[in-house]
Amino acid sequence: MADDIVGTHKPGSVTRIRLINFLTYSEVEFYPGPRLNLVCGPNGTGKSTILNAMCLGLGGEPRMLGRADDCREFISHGKDKALIEIEVQPFPQATTHIFRRTIDRNKGSEKGRGRGSSTYYLNGDQTTAKDIRKIVSDVYHISVDNLCTFLPQDRVGSFSSFNPKQLLEETEKSLSASQHLYATHQKLIELEAELNAGGNNAETLEKKLKALEADFANVEREKDRMEEREKALEQIDLLEKKMLWLKYDQQREHCLALKQNKDTAKKELAEAKKTLAPFRAESEERKSKIDQLSARFQMIDKESQKSKRECAKQINKFDIHQTALDEDILGLQTIEEDARKAERMLADAKNTLEQHEKKLLDQPDLDQVREELREAEQEVRTLYGPLRGKQREFDRVQLAWRQATEEIKVHQTSLDRINDAKIARRNQVFTQFPNLRKVADFVQNNQANFRRPVWGPVACEIETRGMNAAAYLEQHVPNHVFKSFVVECKEDWNALYKMVREGLKLPINILTVPEGKLEQIKRVYSDEKFEVLKTEHGVIGYLDESFTAPDPIMQAIRNEASVHRVLVGNDKTQESLDKRNLLDYLSKAEDGSTTPQQCCIFSSHGQKSYKYSSTVSRYSNATSLRVDDINAPRMLGACVDDARKRKAEEEVHKAAEDASQLKSQVEGIQEDLDTAVRLHQEAKARSGAIKTKMEGINKLKRNVDRYKRKVDELEKKASADNTVEKKKLIEQIKKRVKSAISALEAHSQSHHELLDTTVKSAGVRMNKTLEDVEHRTIAEQLREAEREFVRLETAEKKAKYDLNQAKAIMNDTLAECTAVAPLKDDNDNPLPLKTALEELPVDTVDEAMAALEEAQVKANTIDNNPDVMMQ
Repeated sequence: MADDIVGTHKPGSVTRIRLINFLTYSEVEFYPGPRLNLVCGPNGTGKSTILNAMCLGLGGEPRMLGRADDCREFISHGKDKALIEIEVQPFPQATTHIFRRTIDRNKGSEKGRGRGSSTYYLNGDQTTAKDIRKIVSDVYHISVDNLCTFLPQDRVGSFSSFNPKQLLEETEKSLSASQHLYATHQKLIELEAELNAGGNNAETLEKKLKALEADFANVEREKDRMEEREKALEQIDLLEKKMLWLKYDQQREHCLALKQNKDTAKKELAEAKKTLAPFRAESEERKSKIDQLSARFQMIDKESQKSKRECAKQINKFDIHQTALDEDILGLQTIEEDARKAERMLADAKNTLEQHEKKLLDQPDLDQVREELREAEQEVRTLYGPLRGKQREFDRVQLAWRQATEEIKVHQTSLDRINDAKIARRNQVFTQFPNLRKVADFVQNNQANFRRPVWGPVACEIETRGMNAAAYLEQHVPNHVFKSFVVECKEDWNALYKMVREGLKLPINILTVPEGKLEQIKRVYSDEKFEVLKTEHGVIGYLDESFTAPDPIMQAIRNEASVHRVLVGNDKTQESLDKRNLLDYLSKAEDGSTTPQQCCIFSSHGQKSYKYSSTVSRYSNATSLRVDDINAPRMLGACVDDARKRKAEEEVHKAAEDASQLKSQVEGIQEDLDTAVRLHQEAKARSGAIKTKMEGINKLKRNVDRYKRKVDELEKKASADNTVEKKKLIEQIKKRVKSAISALEAHSQSHHELLDTTVKSAGVRMNKTLEDVEHRTIAEQLREAEREFVRLETAEKKAKYDLNQAKAIMNDTLAECTAVAPLKDDNDNPLPLKTALEELPVDTVDEAMAALEEAQVKANTIDNNPDVMMQ
């Protein structure tokens, strides 16, 4: 057979495997042979990785491998996507199937098992995992979930625990795609059980006969119940049709009652319309009389207003003459009083002038006072120059001190910003892993529930010494370690796992460092060899020296990633790796052994960095080398730069010293400035006092001059003749008296005329008021009649609308009755239904409803069983 020829793949054989960023493989492609394939190599070189890729690529789940629950754990560290592509040998004349599965770290929920992170393709077209598994199982008879055909390394324990029965069943399942052998075996087991439990004697037959007779009796009883149920259903049908006609009769009677209401409303509306006319005629007549009285009242009111204006005019004239008369009399009295007052004022002015002249004689010489003022002002100007100089010096030094103080704040802010890198890193980590923030907050709020401190997550407890250190650490340490929490005893491990995993339903990684102690370590290389590495090959130190962390965190990272065995170098290190065989030097044992030792070192070349990892085979002692590019850090990127921090601290210290020196200078200058200000103020005070004295002398001189002029004016006024002025005022007073009497006489006449018009106006107003009362009474009666008319008109319209609505309902009900329960045929002959409905003992809708409910209850109590009638 062609299939058995060596060198030919059998249908269903895997002919090609391609992996990208899958566990230890960055990119690789395998071509398995047609028969037995052996994969050999030291531990950790990726043998099991190939089997894992075959299982996942053919639609298997991570749980089948026993290694992880989430397929995203198979993506290479530091990568976001992985690809698995498997090509299978087809059957003759069939299409070749190429299965592809991509896994995206950023898809699927963090809490879930990564189901949403995978995308499946069949021959380049997107498909589902279910379709992949169906083709693999039905077409190629591959069962990745059967441990007899596919045994992953981590499931060996499960396979070894099978008992003989389970082992036989799994073997039968794996022998054929249809599993006919397994199915036949299960059928034989069932037949054997039935044979052991069965019997076929006469006693059994007799029991079966009695059982059949009992079943027949039950069927008869059920048949009677079904016939009773049919009668109840027929009764329900008749009652429902009867109810329709009863509702029609009820609606027809309702329409007749509404028609009678409409006729009554129409009659009442006609009678109300007749009563409106008398009220409207009388209302118009009263309104006409009121208009006539209003016109009469307005005419009398005009005459009254004219008399009132004339009275006001005459009384105003009298007031003007009276006011002028009072002023003239007061003027006559004032002439005499002014003469006496002028004499008194003249005596007072002479007395005051004499006092001011006496005070002026007691004052010093004004020229002498001016000389004293000039000397005082010169002293003020002399002291002002040094004062301004001290003030400018003080302002300059004080400004420098304030600038130094502000510079301290600027440098301190820069230092604080550098120290805030830990907070930035925490935010960066929690943004990538939201569930990690929830666990961290929970741990922080519940520290009291643990026996010892709980640390973590690890990524938030680390302080790296620069971005390169962060990138090296993030590449070397497994991702799950950064997301882990560290406890110091087993009891806290159990408590934390139970609280988070079972209580919060959140995933958590927990590492244990007993009592949180940092263990003593032994370096890989001796001090002498390490000194050579530093001086000749540019090695900076070990990886655990490139960051700081609390002791429990440091010990956990050492336990999980052996960072104390990893070297960190620079560009010089890369040059030694390329040209001076540095890896051979690192692998050479110092104890004289010929067996090489494993080594790991980081180096840099310009802006790029690399990781060199050398492993040693346990079997052949051969070394293998792996080189990885170093990517920029994702979680530890926000770190504290020690050089920047030291520089910021030095700048803060220097600014503080400068500010202290300037402050001392400010205090010294302040004392000199206070002395200069005091001397200048004292000189200004003396100058002000002299100015006040000089102003007092000048004021006295002005007062003497003013009172001299005032004495001259008063002497002239006291000697003046006022006889002519008195005579003129007396003549004017006589004329004012005569004019005032004439105004009073005219006012009296106008007042009599105003009284006559007021009496006439009062009479007309009284008649108009009486007519207004009568008109309002008639108008109110008219409005009441109109409101009653509108009410009756609305009632008549509503009665007509209600009748039309009831007729429409009645017609709809009649149409429904005719359609559902016709009583006559097309020739108007009675149908049997009419007689059947008339024989029903119900005459009202309520009676029909009660009878219908009773029939429905009866029918519902009997279950419908149509098979009984067939039997």
